[in-house]
Amino acid sequence: MNEIVTKTWFSPSKIPSGDRLIPFVSREKPLMIRFPAMFSARLVEDHINWLKEELPEHYEVVDAGSTSMFHRITIAQLISEDEVMAVADALVAAAIRFARDATELAYRVAEANGIEADELAERMFTLDHSPEGWELFPHGKHLRCSDLATGQEVEISLAGNGFAMLDAEFFCRYLETTPGFELPKQFLDPAADMERAFDILERNGKFRGG
Repeated sequence: MNEIVTKTWFSPSKIPSGDRLIPFVSREKPLMIRFPAMFSARLVEDHINWLKEELPEHYEVVDAGSTSMFHRITIAQLISEDEVMAVADALVAAAIRFARDATELAYRVAEANGIEADELAERMFTLDHSPEGWELFPHGKHLRCSDLATGQEVEISLAGNGFAMLDAEFFCRYLETTPGFELPKQFLDPAADMERAFDILERNGKFRGG
């Protein structure tokens, strides 16, 4: 989302209702609405609350800050629940496969280094060996495993509670690099859309998010 549509009203009372603003907003282009800074900043919060009630749930309304000339509010269209549920089964299948791949790799890394899998967290920065055909990159509380032949990236979580924590950004990379999977085309802002997808899938009883 590199562009923003900007509309200016010289009185906050002239700002149209939510249904009349929707045509100016798309997934690719948020809408920034402005009104003169001479009006009270309290009106920004009032209009944000009003627009949140007016717009469908997959529209985000935020205070974009004020300049010396204008108060600004941004409206962004998020991925919708319908769009997420259309690919729910594929995402759940990929999450199950990811959990299996991350767990299996954790045990293979441990075996290659002659240690127990539950020692990986404390030894992650001193691992001398990787499974054949894989490259390791420890960072934070994760161990990135890259398949040198296919380019697949699998992030092993070493934060506890298993080796397959679902992180939105890392799961997107898994989908993009794993043969047989792909990032759904409706995920235009991958990490943010996936984070929202986790919430939607969890709310609909599909799985527990990361």
